[in-house]
Order: sequence, then C-alpha cells, then structure tokens
Amino acid sequence: MSSWLLSIAGIILLSALCEFILPEGQINKYIRAIFSFFTIFVIISPLPKLLNKEIDLSFLSNYDITLQEDFLDEFNISMLSAIEKDLEKDLEDRGFKNIKFTFAVDEENGKVDEVKVDLRELEFLDKVMNKKEVKEICEKLIKNISQLKTSKILYLE
Repeated sequence: MSSWLLSIAGIILLSALCEFILPEGQINKYIRAIFSFFTIFVIISPLPKLLNKEIDLSFLSNYDITLQEDFLDEFNISMLSAIEKDLEKDLEDRGFKNIKFTFAVDEENGKVDEVKVDLRELEFLDKVMNKKEVKEICEKLIKNISQLKTSKILYLE
C-alpha cells in the first residue's frame, strides 16, 4: 500500500516538475495529457489485485495493423494536387498566367523527385518580365515547400 501511495506521489511530483520546466504551448498540453494518463494508470493499478483478477491484454495482439496503401496514395495525390493549385494561384496573383506544374514521384519512397514547370503557354497579365525572372520566382516558391526542397526543377519552354 505504501509503495502505491509513493508511486502516486512520484508521478504527480514528476508531472508538476515537467509542467514547471516546459514552456507553454502544444508540447506542454501533450506532456500534461501523458502524465494524466500515467497518473490514472498508477491509481487504478492495484484494483486487479484487490479484486483477485488479472487483466487480460491479449486481445491487443489479435489486431493486425496494416498500412492502407491505397488511402496513403490517394492522400499524397490530393496533397500534390493542392500544392500544384496553390503554386499556380500564387503565380497568377503575381501576374503570371497559364503556368502548369507536374510532379514526378519516386514510387519506392514516395518523395517528389522532379518538378516540371510548363512555361509554354505563359502569359504576363500586367507585368513585363522575362522568362528568366519567372523561373527565379518559381524556384523560390518551390524551394519554400518542404516536400519539394530537394526536387529537381525542369522547365518546359
């Protein structure tokens, strides 16, 4: 009984110490939730012994956890489609129209290897710029997207 009370006091003291040390924000919320879970677990841990029953957790091993590759593929496709539309919209807001982006994805690791920028139908809405300046802007925009930072950029003219 005393070890149980000591465990409760220890987990509460540890959670208070972590809450005091960690800054406010998202991580503090998660740490607080984790310590709350452990506190509840420590509090109810002697119940099976008091009831002379053991907790059977074998049902957890019966679940087969598999990746749903079709879902992940669809998610990646929709994410890349959204990035394409955002890039095209951003460039249109800057005065360039009809720039199309295509992503070449490596099937093994799912990363974007190459970004094709189609400038063949490029129209300047209100600015007079050359294609070199448009390429520089496209490259800056592409490199600002974390999924595309390491991708090669190929321009179609």
